[in-house]
Amino acid sequence: MDEKISSLIGLQTSSKFYKVESGLMTLLRNCLESETENSKSILSGYVDNFQSLDSEDAGWGCGWRNIQMLSSHLLARRPEAREVLFGGLGFVPDIPLLQIWLEVAWEKGFDAPGAAQLDHVVYGSKKWIGTTECAALLRSFTLRARVVDFGSCSYLEYFFHHRV
Repeated sequence: MDEKISSLIGLQTSSKFYKVESGLMTLLRNCLESETENSKSILSGYVDNFQSLDSEDAGWGCGWRNIQMLSSHLLARRPEAREVLFGGLGFVPDIPLLQIWLEVAWEKGFDAPGAAQLDHVVYGSKKWIGTTECAALLRSFTLRARVVDFGSCSYLEYFFHHRV
């Protein structure tokens, strides 16, 4: 496993991105924190935008691009994440390498049901991924990640209409 991870670190190259400041963070923070008392959420006010490209990932790459954007925030604003994400190299890898990192996370035992659902292989494929794969990847780097399902849009509607 260590040899595979060392090889993967050596293969990484930085992806192209666009810097974006976000505007919905207060709304999302309020929704998340309304769920539980004494809850604190870290939401990204800064991300690099990794745009889907027709020639590379149009129609299937949005989950991977979301991982790239979330990772860009963690690398820029969280020193503890910078030390562990992607072998500590300090940049966000491209989709093929993210696919390998996810397979490594599965090999370590993270998200066994999700791995089984995708036949334990995503590298080189156009398989759609989602939030649970993102959480498994982050957890494999010893980062805490929680998947939140709002169930309905009632939380968002409430906060949108009341501008909390």
